[in-house]
Amino acid sequence: MLSLVGTLPLLLMLTATTFFYCLGALYDERRDRSILFWKSLPLSDTHTVLSKVITVTIVAPLIVIGVSTATAVLLVLFAGVIAALNGVNVFGALLTNPIILLAPLRALGMLPVYLIWALPTVGWLLMVSAWARSKVFLWAVGVPVIALVLVKWIVYVLGAGHAALTLMETVVVRILFGLVPGSWLGGEASAMDGRGGQITIERVSSLLSESWTSLATPGVWVGAVAGMAMIYAAIRLRRFRDEG
Repeated sequence: MLSLVGTLPLLLMLTATTFFYCLGALYDERRDRSILFWKSLPLSDTHTVLSKVITVTIVAPLIVIGVSTATAVLLVLFAGVIAALNGVNVFGALLTNPIILLAPLRALGMLPVYLIWALPTVGWLLMVSAWARSKVFLWAVGVPVIALVLVKWIVYVLGAGHAALTLMETVVVRILFGLVPGSWLGGEASAMDGRGGQITIERVSSLLSESWTSLATPGVWVGAVAGMAMIYAAIRLRRFRDEG
């Protein structure tokens, strides 16, 4: 049985690695003064910051897709060898299984969706990384969480403003969890593993279509524009930030 949970460690590693990479990308270079070296190179602040964005949203996911594909191939070969030792030939069935063969292509098909959904988080973390003089994690995570708690408290006291609370919750989720692969799918992916324990080609295909359908909502593009604005702010902050 194939399970989506098998890729969970890689996805968690991707999320954690890219999150903290963005968080320290512009802060660490000021702290250790390596920014002086980078600024001596013929690279503009725009090129430097955008290279970090590309690393997080394209290069890192491609590496994870490559590693997961190689791991899947090894597991398939291992399962085939074990079955062959027991007198059962399953290589034909495994190597012609469309779910296995098309999995890397479907993952690549979700990459543009991941990039768009990740922009608010990438922009927010890079902007904070370029701005904060210390305790960058507390600024990046603490500020939105405290703001959300305050809004919830105000709504509770006034008994009104639930629309503002919903908006604030959406903003916090978008700027903190956009780097989680498949975050736009909600419970759809987990539901696939729970429907009879069987993953069919139709269910796997529905993930790809569901991913692209998520781009039809205006909020996704508002978040993407906000993310690009924060990336621009990070570029400007890197250019003019003076750490003395």
